[in-house]
Amino acid sequence: MKLSKKVLTVLHGAHRIDVFEDESILAKDQVHRDVVDRQLQKRMRPKDAQVKVLADDAARVAAEAIERLIQGEQARKESAKKAQLRRTRLQTKKASDRAALPISRAALMFSENKWDPAAAQDIVRAGMGAIIASFQGQRPVGIAFSDIDVDHGTLAFELGAGSSSILGIATCSASDVETPFASRIMERVVAKVNRHTQSHPDVRFKWVLILGPGRVRVCLAELDAVHLSAVQKTTEKVGRFLLGSITAHAAFSEPWRLGSDPSMKWCDDIRRWRIECYDSIAKRTQVFHAPRVPLFVLQSFFGRFTRCFRVSEMPDDENFTYVLKDSWQLVTRGLDDSELRDEIT
Repeated sequence: MKLSKKVLTVLHGAHRIDVFEDESILAKDQVHRDVVDRQLQKRMRPKDAQVKVLADDAARVAAEAIERLIQGEQARKESAKKAQLRRTRLQTKKASDRAALPISRAALMFSENKWDPAAAQDIVRAGMGAIIASFQGQRPVGIAFSDIDVDHGTLAFELGAGSSSILGIATCSASDVETPFASRIMERVVAKVNRHTQSHPDVRFKWVLILGPGRVRVCLAELDAVHLSAVQKTTEKVGRFLLGSITAHAAFSEPWRLGSDPSMKWCDDIRRWRIECYDSIAKRTQVFHAPRVPLFVLQSFFGRFTRCFRVSEMPDDENFTYVLKDSWQLVTRGLDDSELRDEIT
């Protein structure tokens, strides 16, 4: 079975973050789902039954696409060895290598060979691009890169866009994925989440991928804790399906299942935030409208993630009469996803 253990408690600013890591303990060939796996099934999968089937099918297709890439790369290597033994002409060999380059680069992401730091962005783009292209989702999922550090062989990326995107940290070394605390990858995860939420005040939680050569881990960043899954190898079926599932969910799941706050919505037609505030005394929901840029956003997502907005009751009112302070409270812990609301103080 897989158990979740508390690894350490870190202080980020004035807030405490508990970090939990899953360790694998196999017993009688039965694997029980760890915290992250359970949340992937419960929180991330689409609610609609038909869409859920489509997402599960897409995850399987994506996992099969990864397997084909790995098998194709192995076959290519075997073919290259045979060609060399037959002393194929150099010109023909070069042409063959050029034709196989896109497949080789995509497959390299799923192999256990260390990546070349200079080519890491192309490797991740090719690998994730191959997964995304393997199925047709309900919405397109792009990939964007930032914070590229060639010296340390790491780069940050983002699947999708907005508050429902999935963040990622890629590293050229497999040991970084195996020991994310010693390599300070977790510090990069926390920093990436904080930077992202500064420009996306409607984030409730974030999914984060940690990718390395032939390895993948999933993080669930919540306000007071970060859950880190066990290492899964993409050379194995479980690891391929995990990576395929995350990508499929990005294309099929509702935004609130991917981390977007359901009580806040950006309305592009009126260029305003639409913020629902539940009044527990009056037992009703009141709606306010706010401009794009908040008055204040706490620099750290972890804690209460306090934000302040200038708001009006009417969407076209330019006189923002009220100031709304929005923060997450501990009373929301343990409630069902559908019952989670912002506590307005």
